[in-house]
Amino acid sequence: MATVDRMRAGWRRLVANSRLIAVVGVLILADILAFTLANVPTADRFRLWAGTGLVVLVEVALVVGWATRKLVLGVLIDNRDRYSLTHLQVVLWTTVILSSVIGVGAAKGLAGLPSELAPELLALMGIAGGSAVLTTAVKASKDTLGATARVARLGKVERRNGTTKNITRRFAQIWMEEEGDLADEVVSITKYQSLLFTALAVVLYVIAAWAERTVPELPGSVLTLLGISQGAYVGGKVPDKG
Repeated sequence: MATVDRMRAGWRRLVANSRLIAVVGVLILADILAFTLANVPTADRFRLWAGTGLVVLVEVALVVGWATRKLVLGVLIDNRDRYSLTHLQVVLWTTVILSSVIGVGAAKGLAGLPSELAPELLALMGIAGGSAVLTTAVKASKDTLGATARVARLGKVERRNGTTKNITRRFAQIWMEEEGDLADEVVSITKYQSLLFTALAVVLYVIAAWAERTVPELPGSVLTLLGISQGAYVGGKVPDKG
């Protein structure tokens, strides 16, 4: 009987996900059709396809989040079941960089793609990917059996003074402390700084891509600031919070 119930539950999930995928597929086709039918000059073909790629990639992220967590922003949830700044940064950079590559490829063909990515773009991808790997490693070390870190996971968490508080999932966890007695009560200054610098860099990248109609190169000073903020963000995760 238990096996039959599991099979029925699995079938219901499959049907629900199939419906969701079908709906999103229709939305993606509608997006492409709307952009295609728009009165866009040939010179703006990059913007046409980059915009289409951006919308499609955002919808794909929403589908992945819903399919895995039954949440629209589920793609931002980490293995601690909290909203993660690292996940947000990876999703943002993946979306904007891939959409600009799609725009160049669709507007100029594969031959129009640069034979080599600019060093600044490689540095940007290295900063985003490297910080994601390091923060994941730090979290994993603190989540191992016997670790002393007091991570604020969902549910009731006991403070050092014996009182308890209830931790619920919320988007503000992107910039809040996630360890110690003050978890989800105070802002993590390193996460806050990293979030602001990431938002600034993403906006500059999108503006440059839109203006230049190609995969842009961010100034070295922006990459330096981004690298420093990401280093501080990763370093701030190492000490255990009281």
